[in-house]
Amino acid sequence: MPRKTCISVSVCLLSVLLTLEGYAHSPASEEFKFKQPTGEVLHLRVVGNEYYARTETGEGFTVVYDEKTRCYHYAKQDAKSGDLVTTGEVAGKRFPKNLRRHIRATDAARQRIVKRNRQKMMDGEREKIWEERIKKAKKRRALRKKRREANVGDPQSFASG
Repeated sequence: MPRKTCISVSVCLLSVLLTLEGYAHSPASEEFKFKQPTGEVLHLRVVGNEYYARTETGEGFTVVYDEKTRCYHYAKQDAKSGDLVTTGEVAGKRFPKNLRRHIRATDAARQRIVKRNRQKMMDGEREKIWEERIKKAKKRRALRKKRREANVGDPQSFASG
């Protein structure tokens, strides 16, 4: 009898662990502020996990980051791929007409992205991606520090501070 109980408990624990393995860590709607190069400050919320996440404004409009413009743009669902793509309208300026809130990629698009990102993690790219993020963060901090130092002699910096 004790051996049967031990096997049952082991099977239950294994089931729970396998179930938990399927769910990646979620930032539980992590919120942050982002200043657009155009000057607008966006209050953004990231919903998802390390394999797939989407970003929304405080008003619930889905946005995507454009590396070329270094801005967040309002998002729409691409009719062909189901992915989230930019509407071309910079977030924070005005809301595009007929834009829905909480737009998501299709299930097929999300599954494709999750599969690709999991594969990257398994291929050892996780460390490489993390190192790139650290380098970018250090570069941003250095630029901010330079800007602050440059504004020390600026009378406007004292008026706003």
